[in-house]
Parts: sequence; C-alpha cells; structure tokens
Amino acid sequence: MIETLDRWIFSKRQDATTMIEDQYEIGPYTIEKTKHHYILRKDDNVIGVFKSCQIQGYKALLEKRWHTYIEVTPSGCREVISVLKARLLAGIAGDGAVWKTSFKFINSDHKLLNMYMEALKEVYKVEHPHIYIDYREGKNKPCYHIVVNDVEMARDVKKYIKKKGAEYWRIPIKNLTKEAAIEFINFYLSCDGTIDIRPHKSTAEIVFKSESIEALRDLKQLLKQFFNITTHFRKPQYNKGVPTYRLAVSGRREVKKFLRHGLTSYRTDHKAKLKKLRQWVFRVGGQIYSSIEYPCFIEVLAPPPGFEPGARARQARMLTGLHHGGYFI
Repeated sequence: MIETLDRWIFSKRQDATTMIEDQYEIGPYTIEKTKHHYILRKDDNVIGVFKSCQIQGYKALLEKRWHTYIEVTPSGCREVISVLKARLLAGIAGDGAVWKTSFKFINSDHKLLNMYMEALKEVYKVEHPHIYIDYREGKNKPCYHIVVNDVEMARDVKKYIKKKGAEYWRIPIKNLTKEAAIEFINFYLSCDGTIDIRPHKSTAEIVFKSESIEALRDLKQLLKQFFNITTHFRKPQYNKGVPTYRLAVSGRREVKKFLRHGLTSYRTDHKAKLKKLRQWVFRVGGQIYSSIEYPCFIEVLAPPPGFEPGARARQARMLTGLHHGGYFI
C-alpha cells in the first residue's frame, strides 16, 4: 500500500530479511525504518544507519551523536549541528580553549555560564564538569573555568572549530543551519564583541573581535550568506605586539538587518547598550518602534509635498506620513 503526501512517499511493507516497517523517499535518497534503526540509502547503496529520524517538511534529520545530524533533502545531504551545539562551540571559540584531551570555557557573566552549562549538559551529557574560580588581582569579577576532560569530546570540538590557540580557529559554516548560525553569532558576540553607540554623531556599530583573522573572515561570510549583512574590518588593535582583529557591522541599515534577524547579545552588561541601539535604529518621528512591532517594509502611501522618491523609497525602505511624517534613514 502506498500513501503519497506531497513529495514524500510512505510505503508500508514487511520484509522477511530486514523487517522494514516504513520507507521514506526524498529525491534520490531512501530512508528505511526498521524496528530499532533508520537506514539511509542512495541508489541502493547504504550511506549509514541511525537511531532516530525527524521529518521536517521536505527534509529529514537523522541523528548521529552529540547533537549532530545528517540533513537529507531532495538536492543532497550534509552534516549539521544543533542550536545548543552551536552555542557550545561559539563559547569555546570565543572564551575558551581545546586540547587533545580536554576543553574549557572561561567567563565571569553568570548568565553566559548558565547558558553554556545547559548546552554542555544537553550535548555531551556532562552535568558535573570541573569548575575552577580565578580570584587573581586585577580582575573586576572572579572568572569561572568550566573544564571537561574527555578525549573523544575534545576531538569532536576540535573537528568543528579547529582551534589552535587564540590565533587560529574556524567557524563550521557548512554544518550550520540558519537557526544554529543565529545562536553561534549571538553567543560569540556575547563573549568577544562590543556595542558602540554615539547618538550625538548618529552612528552605532557592533564589533566582533578575535586574534584569528580566519575566524572573522568566516564570520563575515556567514553574515553575508545567511542574512545579507555587509561588514567591514576595522584597523586591528595591538597588545604587546599581538594583533586583535575587528569586524564591524555599522550604519543604520546594516544594524537594522542585524536586529531584525534576531541577532543579539546575551551578555548582562550589553543589555542597556542593546536597548539604546534599538532606540537609535527604530526611531521614527520621535517615537520608538521595535523590530517585532514594526514590519520590515512599508508601502509608500502619501509622500509629503515636494518629496522626490529616491532609491530607498522605490525599495519601500522609508516611511512616509504614517507616523508623524517620520522616515527610516
């Protein structure tokens, strides 16, 4: 018996040798469900055997291990990671380290520490890592070092971010879904980013920092590929001869895109700055409209006398008449 649902074909049958209960076809791929496993095939060749399968619209996610999945679509398959694993990797990349047998995350913000601990528990099932507290002089707050000693887990972390000290690490762009990319960017900004607002100069920018120029090049590509956000490099800062590279999202239009896509920072001392940033970006005619309350594009209805529509007006990126004659600049 064959039941057709959109482009999915579900066929129920009993096979005496493999005991196949269900079969899902996605383009050239076939997922066969047995009593305990899911078998992924392409052209009758077995690609892998997995313990669980999630069907999401026209794609399937086959679970491997440690929040890693094979994403199967009609156009191909690839390995992707979960949102929580993206958070964990961003934390280690921004404020941590990874060695052959262990990895750690260092921070003083309790909100970030709790978020990292949540990801660690869900992804690697580590509930009681080693925690060291650094009370050295010269620090405003004690720093917490969350350390995990496990060879396989450390190898898994290194597989994705390839970290070799602060000077070199990478972002696993090919393994990120859009949701995972958002979480990676948000948590990395929380660890190694700044928000600079200068209302008196009508300027604001979001800056990502790293000693790894390769990592920031990956971040530049990630922001453009997923969110069409244009970024540029600032002049590096030097500390004892070591450069810290800076990637900036600046200008009202690009910052607005950044916020509309749900990109933000979780860091406690960024909260007030984010509020001011949203006020600066979404100020219209003396009133404030949040990115959620106000739609992305507004039809130009009744321009004031003498108004000549330019490129932005033609693209419906400016407001007219609706709210005290205010405009998005």
